[in-house]
Amino acid sequence: MVSKRSWLYLLKETNEVGLTLQVNFSYFALLDSMQLRTFLILALSLLSLATPMLHAATEDTASAARTTSKGKAPDRITQLLTSSTEAAVLLRQAIQDEQSGNIVQAIKGYRYIVKHFVFAQEAPQAQFLLAKLFKKRGSLQKSFDTFQALIARYPEAKQFDESIAEQINIANYYLEKRNQVFLNILMSNFEIAQHMYEKILASAPFGRYAPIVQFNLGLTYERQGRVQDAVQAYQTLIDKYPNSSIVSNAQYQIAYVYMRVGLRKNSQDLSALSQAQDYFQDYTVQYGNSEHAAQVQKNLRTISERESVNIYNIARFYDQNHNYQAAYTYYNEVVRRQPSSPQAVLAKTRIEAIRSTLGDDALRTGPDKAQTGKMAAMRRKMQAQVETQGLSDYAGPSKKDVIPDELPVTKPKMRTGERELQPLTPTEPALPHP
Repeated sequence: MVSKRSWLYLLKETNEVGLTLQVNFSYFALLDSMQLRTFLILALSLLSLATPMLHAATEDTASAARTTSKGKAPDRITQLLTSSTEAAVLLRQAIQDEQSGNIVQAIKGYRYIVKHFVFAQEAPQAQFLLAKLFKKRGSLQKSFDTFQALIARYPEAKQFDESIAEQINIANYYLEKRNQVFLNILMSNFEIAQHMYEKILASAPFGRYAPIVQFNLGLTYERQGRVQDAVQAYQTLIDKYPNSSIVSNAQYQIAYVYMRVGLRKNSQDLSALSQAQDYFQDYTVQYGNSEHAAQVQKNLRTISERESVNIYNIARFYDQNHNYQAAYTYYNEVVRRQPSSPQAVLAKTRIEAIRSTLGDDALRTGPDKAQTGKMAAMRRKMQAQVETQGLSDYAGPSKKDVIPDELPVTKPKMRTGERELQPLTPTEPALPHP
């Protein structure tokens, strides 16, 4: 008969530890059915006696852990229980503390789990609940950083996407919040939101919410007045997330940014309005049936009207500085762009006045400009000399001696603002010899 000691080895310690059962399973093969039944009955009986003691021990563990001072090692009960079991007990207790309104104790409990049970399955949840508790108390920056620690430490946690969403909500709060004079001396709310969005994109560049974060990053640049950075952020969204549902919004926003620059008070930046017009027209081609289609058409009309006003102001500038030929050119551009606008009516009046003063010949440019009889005769003579060189028996001077090389003519550049419009230095033509 097999000794009873071989069935079961029971070590009982009557102090705070409770009971620990160790079973020698290698002897199960030697037991017959009757002996096995006897063993199971005995084991269940011992387990029923040990369960209350184990529950009491775990409760003592939670209490001891909560009262443990910073840096103090856990007591003997904490050492004997497994890491996962203890973390679960502490997490339940911290949740109960939070629900009962004992917020300070709940924060201590969550922090203890995060610090001492890094690899326990309860650690990500404790980190998540701690971050939400900070947010609930209004500590938004601390909440954001706690979510960021969870994302960096536990990228496979089930709370990952929800943590990203919580971070976006916090960043959105700063994006929409007005700056306060004394609280935003070092950094504006827009800058805080910008840095938060950048951290989110660094953590999850192709995550579920990445396109939204990229778009909001553009908004932070836009509200800081960083036009080129805003445009680049929206363009990055278009290039990096071409299948996103908000690509059309980014396209619209690029055009809107340029339009705002061009429509600023006293702005003469025609290039910004031209870029806005191009982007709005591209938007119309690609997203003609979108909800913004009507607004886009309205924006295009506004841009066209403002361009006419700007060009008219440039024409007036030249007119007042007696550069009538340049003024005549810009007045005609106003009429071409907006023939029915008030500026076009005024431009037509000045066109007629300049034409009657200078005459059509003086206003012609390039090949259309009229030539005097002497100039025409000289041109015919020079042309005849050039054509004579093509004859096989030609023995006269070379073409280079007949017509000297001309200096290269610089291509005129369109001026886009009043600041660039300075009076040109007058040049007196050479007088003919008597």
